[in-house]
Amino acid sequence: KPGATLTEPIMPFGEKSVKNVWDRIYNWFYTTEEWLLMNLVFLPKQPLIHDHFFGHLEKSFQEIRQDFALMLLNQHFSLFRARPNVPGMVEVAGLHIPKEDPQLPSDLKVFIDEAEHGVILFSLGLEQDSKDLPRKTQEILMETFKSVPQRVIWKFDGEPTMSLGSDIYHSKLLPQQAILAHPNVKLFISHCGMISLIEAAYYAKPVLGLPSFFDQFRNLEIMKEEGAALQLNINSLTVRELKDAVHSMINEPEYRESALAISQRFRDQPMHPLDTDIYWTEYIIRYKGANHMKGSQSQLNLFEYYSLDNFIMVVSRLSLVVALVFLALSKSRRWLNHLSTSAKPFLPDDIQHNRKEYLSNFSANI
Repeated sequence: KPGATLTEPIMPFGEKSVKNVWDRIYNWFYTTEEWLLMNLVFLPKQPLIHDHFFGHLEKSFQEIRQDFALMLLNQHFSLFRARPNVPGMVEVAGLHIPKEDPQLPSDLKVFIDEAEHGVILFSLGLEQDSKDLPRKTQEILMETFKSVPQRVIWKFDGEPTMSLGSDIYHSKLLPQQAILAHPNVKLFISHCGMISLIEAAYYAKPVLGLPSFFDQFRNLEIMKEEGAALQLNINSLTVRELKDAVHSMINEPEYRESALAISQRFRDQPMHPLDTDIYWTEYIIRYKGANHMKGSQSQLNLFEYYSLDNFIMVVSRLSLVVALVFLALSKSRRWLNHLSTSAKPFLPDDIQHNRKEYLSNFSANI
C-alpha cells in the first residue's frame, strides 16, 4: 500500500504506531525491502507453481493475483491498529477459537484445579522449543519456576536437564487454548507469536513476553501499551529479573484488569469471527464474486507507488518558473546595457555622465 510508510508500523522494532520522521524512514526502508523481495525474488517464481498446478484455468497468475474477491485478515481493530480496509478485506482474528471453552485432559485439569496459588503457562510456540535454548537459559528458567509459589505448565520437547519437581508439568504438546481458558491460570509467558497473543487477549491473560523474531516484538508492544504485558530479553535473562517480573504481574491487579479490558472489547463483536468468515464467504458466492466490493483494478508501478510522477511534475514546474525569472532578468540587463550605450547625449555632459553611471550601477546590481 502506498500509504504504508506513513501510517503502518511494519518495522521490526516493536512500535505500534508511526510517531516521527525516523519511524517513517525506517518504515520506508523495510517497505522498499519488502517490495523488492516480492517483485524480484518471489513473484518471478510463483507463476511456475501456478502453471504447474492451475495451468488449466482461464485466468493467468497475474490476473488472479489482481482480482481477489475476499481477503480474510488475522487481525482485529480492538487488538491491533485500525486500518482503512476496503469491503473485501474482512478482519477475522480469533476464528480458530471455539465458541465454547475447550475441555482439559483429566491430568492437566487436576494439576490446575489443585494449584493453590494459581498456574503459569510457559510456551515458545511451535517453531521454537525450550530444548533449543542455551543450557544456561534453561537452567535459569528451571531455577525460577521451582522457586515461585505457582505451579508451572511448560511446553518442553524432550527431557529437562535437571529434575523439575511435582509443581512443574512439562509436555511436548499442550492444549494451549484449554489451559488459557481456565480461570486459575494467572500468567502466560510467551514468545508473543500472533496466534498466542490473540488467544491471550481472548482469555484475558497477562503476558510476560520473551520475543526473539520480527513480528513478535510488535505483537508484544501492543499488549504493553495497553498495560497487560511486560517484556524481558531472553538472551540476557537472570533468575532475579524473571522472578521479580512474575511476582509483579501476578500480584499487581493492574495487569489482570488491563487484560480483562482487552478481552471484553475483543469479544464484543456482532458475531463470532468464524461466523463472520462464513457469512462473507457465502456473500461472495451469492453475488458471483461481488465485483461491487472491489476497489480500483489498476496496479501501481514504481513511479506511482512512491508518487515520483507527482514529484517530477512539481519539480519541473518550479524549474520552469525559475528559468523564466532568470531569462527575464537577463533580458532586462541586456536591454539596460544597450539603452545606456545607445542613448543620444541630449543632456549636458555632467548630467549625461551621471545618467550613464546610474544606469551602469543599476545594470550591475541586477
